[in-house]
Amino acid sequence: MLFRTIIRQSLTLVWPTVTSRVLYTLALFINMALLGRLRHEALAAGALISSSNITVNISIASMLFSISPIIAKTHGKGAHHKVGNIFHMGILIALLMSLFSVVIFSVIGEVLKFCHQSTVTADLVQTFYHGYLFGLPGYYISMVLSQITTSVKRPRFSMISSGTYLFWSVLLSYGLGYGHFGLPNEGVMGIGLGMAIGVWASIICSLIALALIPFYRQYRDWETQNIVTGKQIGRAHV
Repeated sequence: MLFRTIIRQSLTLVWPTVTSRVLYTLALFINMALLGRLRHEALAAGALISSSNITVNISIASMLFSISPIIAKTHGKGAHHKVGNIFHMGILIALLMSLFSVVIFSVIGEVLKFCHQSTVTADLVQTFYHGYLFGLPGYYISMVLSQITTSVKRPRFSMISSGTYLFWSVLLSYGLGYGHFGLPNEGVMGIGLGMAIGVWASIICSLIALALIPFYRQYRDWETQNIVTGKQIGRAHV
């Protein structure tokens, strides 16, 4: 009986999370496919964009994964005001960490050339990130939102965010990358710009949902004297 209960509860948490990641990965796949259709060199650039994006962002953002156990523990104690504290601190840390990604991707073209990659391919990668740079802070914020909603046993919320990102990023990447829907034809940079706008569209949608869903109102009253510090999050990460 206990085994069945554990399996049922696990599946309740797992399937929305898996669905969310599938939607996000599908968006990345479609956007890279759109990029590859622009020209042969862009196809090679897409491979470097995917690998560099995963390597840099996951490496830097791994600290944010520690937010989940902190929130789960706090939520289990019923200290809802502290969940709001963790949310605000998590957003602040996410924004600070995103600066490292912005700096790295601002010079990624030169880094690739130093690693003996094709000049044409490296320039295309840099062009893509010229459009995608302003979406990087949003990427880190979305990770914080995902950690929080999953920790309070509301993983379906992440599907809203990923579904919104899939829709807007693909639509705008297609429009800006190929000059459709009356949008300017920006080529490779348009694909990056479309993905960046898609990230912020998903965050806006998520924040609206947080404001409208009654369950999350209990976390709005946060106390400044009980703020969870970045050092606490760092200790949890270790």
